[in-house]
Amino acid sequence: GTSECLFIQPTAPLGRARDLQRVGMSTVGDGRSAPSDGTPPQSSTSSEAAMGGEPNASQFTLDYESEGSIWKRTEKDQLANVMTTSALLAFSTVSSSGTNKLILIDHLKSSTQDGRAGAAQVPQSEIRVWSNRQQIQSRPISGNPSALVAFHVAASEGGGPALAVASESTVYIYVNLRAYAKFSVPDVPVSTGEQEVWSQMRETKGPIDMDQTLATLVRLHDEHVELSPQSHRLLLLETDEERTEFVEKYRNTAPRTVHAITALAALHQNATTEGSPQCVVVGTERGDVYVVTPGNYSVVHSFVVPAGVVQIGTQGSFQVEFRLLVMCRDGRIYRLKGGDPIPIGIELPSHAIGAVRVNKTQYVGCMNSTLSCYSGRGKHQWTVPLPSPIVAMTLLSYRPRNLKAAIIAMQNGEVRIYSERTVIDKFNIGEAVSAMAFGKYDGHQGVLVLATANGRLVFKYIKEGVDVSGLGIEGGPPPEQSVKIVVPAKTQLYVDNTKRERNNSIALHRVFQRDLFRLKLLSARHYAKALQANLTPIVTSVEVSLRVNLEVLGMGPVFRLIVTLTNTTEQAVNALHISMSCDQKMYKLSKPMASLGMLIPNALYRHATNATCLTEEQVSGCVHVHIYRMEENTPVMSTSVNMPLVNSIPT
Repeated sequence: GTSECLFIQPTAPLGRARDLQRVGMSTVGDGRSAPSDGTPPQSSTSSEAAMGGEPNASQFTLDYESEGSIWKRTEKDQLANVMTTSALLAFSTVSSSGTNKLILIDHLKSSTQDGRAGAAQVPQSEIRVWSNRQQIQSRPISGNPSALVAFHVAASEGGGPALAVASESTVYIYVNLRAYAKFSVPDVPVSTGEQEVWSQMRETKGPIDMDQTLATLVRLHDEHVELSPQSHRLLLLETDEERTEFVEKYRNTAPRTVHAITALAALHQNATTEGSPQCVVVGTERGDVYVVTPGNYSVVHSFVVPAGVVQIGTQGSFQVEFRLLVMCRDGRIYRLKGGDPIPIGIELPSHAIGAVRVNKTQYVGCMNSTLSCYSGRGKHQWTVPLPSPIVAMTLLSYRPRNLKAAIIAMQNGEVRIYSERTVIDKFNIGEAVSAMAFGKYDGHQGVLVLATANGRLVFKYIKEGVDVSGLGIEGGPPPEQSVKIVVPAKTQLYVDNTKRERNNSIALHRVFQRDLFRLKLLSARHYAKALQANLTPIVTSVEVSLRVNLEVLGMGPVFRLIVTLTNTTEQAVNALHISMSCDQKMYKLSKPMASLGMLIPNALYRHATNATCLTEEQVSGCVHVHIYRMEENTPVMSTSVNMPLVNSIPT
């Protein structure tokens, strides 16, 4: 279940014959490289000789742009015949000396392994190098490449430029366009249950119980256990003969699970200067992200995201501080930071086509024909609708004018350049774009290369000293939008409170819950205390259930106090007495005690008495009413009423 991450430890100078032998290559008499299995050498010198002359005049068209455009001229290679994607385009010097060249991987048609008719078809691709409006070099490669990135190797290895090409689960390193090293992603651990199944098949001497084996694999699959391709292929076979033949062939082979590489990126190792050593960042279909050192090509850091990786953006340097922006197939972009293994996801309105970092913001083109902008912390800034779906996206970074913008290519052939929400330039090439890249090319500081769906290559050269300050075409906000609105004080207070509640929602909720529980606790305590002291105006027991209402009439100094009782039971209640008590220095009661007699159910009984205020001070007191039985020590119920203030006392 493990694989070696390091296949080659280079010690000799770059380009030496023994370096090629270590990756299965040998040299022929004229110094060209060839596979060690005896097949004919794949030479690049023949391609150079064949394409080293001047290109045909009818092959190229040259157009000069207008004064209002940021482009100086446009060159089109009508016969380039390339099939590529944006992930397979890069600018590099190829060697330690010379100017930047365009490097792309062309997906060619399938070819036969031995050239015979009817033989098995295998995918065939090649690395193609363009310079000075012509292809100057090519190198056939095997497999199905998925990503290409140009980077610089460590100083111990020469410190020159190199190419990393991802094909299936392996990254091939090319120096001077020659195979130099390779790195394979680690195997995914195979589940214990699957290992036991294949171990039992290896240990079984006689016939294998195929039904039990298939049932175990199906059970593991139903339990959402990730099975290896070897087990999946066994489950797909239909007849017993095919299954038996397959098991006999692979029973001694341990199951392995390796996921394909889907994205590559370059991350500076210790300094962000141009030409400094860079690490290779590898993203897989399973969601694994590996940071590979440029020296021994081993994994020094790894992350895991919830979905397959589509594109990777880098920032900073590995040994100081770095961040990765990983675009995944679940419609999110995850921010990965060194030292923090937990990814932070940015929710997108739709699945992303591409993403570029412009200054401190992230521009994301989505499948719903919109361009959205997010801050460095993932906060949404704005969204611009587009007239056609996005097919490609790249970054325009022109250092002489410190210009950074997002280049958007759409399905209708239109290409727009956005700085903030403003379209600073747009043009239409007349057909859909399949790949796009911007960078230094052939001594020019800024060149946009577009590969069309029909196989053409378009080169657009930016003007030297271009000024985009007044080139806004459309899409920008009106000038009135920058004028601040005078917000009323109450509205501003409401907005501030809303922001405070939104920003501190968790803390406010906890305070509310704490106060609510405290209120419930105090209410329960006082209610229990009232029940124990019989202070409630409603009494419910096995024998007695009464409802008592107190009324105070008059303005003073003589008040009329009326007590109304109701028997809420179904049986009559008797032997009850009523008594009233108060502060004798403040009030004098005319009938402080009385016998209630028999109380019929649901009938109203009133007991009235006069309360005379004895003090001249503007104070009030309480009158307590008790319902009791002579033979009991505690009252059946007790209640009280607050007396009103006396308006006037006669002299």
